[in-house]
Amino acid sequence: MKKIVSVLISLMMVATVAVGAAGCDGIGDAVSDALTSAITSLVTDLENELDPTTTTSTTSKTTTTTTTSKTNTASGMIPYIQPPEIVPYTLPKENFTDPLEKDASDIIDGAIAKAISYVNAMKDNRHSDISYSYDIDSDKYYSALDANEKALYNQVIAAAREGKDFEITDDQYKGDLEEAFFDICQIIEVCEPGIASYFDLEPVIAADFIDLGTVDEDGDPEYDIITKFTSIHSFYFDPHNDQNTSVKEGKVTKNTVLRDADLLDHIVKRIIRFMPEGLSTYDKYYYFAAVISERATYDGRPKNCFSAFGALVDGKCVCEGYSEAFYLLCKEADLWVSYRHGLPLDSDGEPAGHQWNMVKLNTGIYNVDVTWCDGSDYYDAYRYGWYDCFVKTDADFIKDGHEAYNDRVVSTGQYEPTPYDEIKGA
Repeated sequence: MKKIVSVLISLMMVATVAVGAAGCDGIGDAVSDALTSAITSLVTDLENELDPTTTTSTTSKTTTTTTTSKTNTASGMIPYIQPPEIVPYTLPKENFTDPLEKDASDIIDGAIAKAISYVNAMKDNRHSDISYSYDIDSDKYYSALDANEKALYNQVIAAAREGKDFEITDDQYKGDLEEAFFDICQIIEVCEPGIASYFDLEPVIAADFIDLGTVDEDGDPEYDIITKFTSIHSFYFDPHNDQNTSVKEGKVTKNTVLRDADLLDHIVKRIIRFMPEGLSTYDKYYYFAAVISERATYDGRPKNCFSAFGALVDGKCVCEGYSEAFYLLCKEADLWVSYRHGLPLDSDGEPAGHQWNMVKLNTGIYNVDVTWCDGSDYYDAYRYGWYDCFVKTDADFIKDGHEAYNDRVVSTGQYEPTPYDEIKGA
């Protein structure tokens, strides 16, 4: 029945345009209005007769919400057959006493307002409000650390959050310092994308040259080189650039770095604070993705294009920036999130490294690729094509060209409808 109604609505649109175009002045409009009214009446009669969940009165139409019903929203009826009208949203005026909050507002409020206007039109109560808390081990990296590495990781993160310098020597560390260095650097990038935008670790390496007592073909003595990590220490750098613009080299001051880090924190907290209340878990993820989609533009030229800072503060990034910004927002909002890596084909048909996210609903785990959502031909986060890479199964993503090679997290869900989809089996 719903397909019949959709067809009739489509015919109504076509017929209205055709008659209006053929008529002269008001005559075409009158005929068009009459035809529109007649077909609208037929659609209503069919819905009343064949859809047991829908009743009508002389003043309004109401819908009973079940797992298979349509959903009333403030701006229309989900599922939509065409993009709805988006009513602009204006954030409440504020009197800023904190200069950083004012700076954060100037940077992100436009994207927040757009995202809220989209959410108001697209929010869909067919989805559950059951949510799952952030899990530092969703990607199975943290659990791979041993007890000494976990303790060291916690010390490093505590120092970074407070903007303090940190150093530990091989003598102080109870374990393999070199192995711990590489493991912890990876965890910081995965689990702390905000901190990773301006903070890293750097080793001090000693090298011993052992004379092997032999010579090479040119007659020169041959040596064996043995390296050893004697210490690792904190490394702060300009989040508007990369590790080559560091405090250590005098290219940026530490106060400037920490001020920018605080700005990112203000932006993240501001996005979360303005998230509309009463959203399903699906729509919470949607809100964050929409903010990023509105704020960021795909651009691989900036030196910080791989970071959450590049996405949210400077507004230019590649897939790492999109996915790390999404991870950061979910983490700070206590929503379950992880990463996925793969080799989709680029525009030349060649495999290209790519990173996206995974999210968790009550129906399972799904793929979310904000980069490809934002890179669709539609761009605006309320249009049909934007949803092609939002909350999708592995089967959906394989069809789209996402060939994942990181199976630390896989999709377990079967199907979640977009605002343009009927629920399967309805």
